[in-house]
Amino acid sequence: MISDRRPDEVLIATDAGAGAVPIWLAPQDNWKTALAHLSPEHIAWLEANGFDGAARKHVLLPGAGGTIEGVVLGIGRRQSRCCRRNEPRRSAARAGIRHLPPR
Repeated sequence: MISDRRPDEVLIATDAGAGAVPIWLAPQDNWKTALAHLSPEHIAWLEANGFDGAARKHVLLPGAGGTIEGVVLGIGRRQSRCCRRNEPRRSAARAGIRHLPPR
């Protein structure tokens, strides 16, 4: 789906202040390292919710008074360039397509 919205209508400036909720991206292979700036309580919350950084999985981080302090979004495993370059062929093979035109 293509949106006709401009980035300034969707993205919030870092100095947006009250009401802005940060979203942190976390890779599956080292999510705790990537989120080392979070409090120990938030890390414990992520673990209690079974968060592992898997792609498209998210956890809302609780804040004071029932607010949402942030969102952690898993982005999956990081792949080497070699793996990314060959991914279309692997995806095609999984879908039962055996022949792709040469690159």
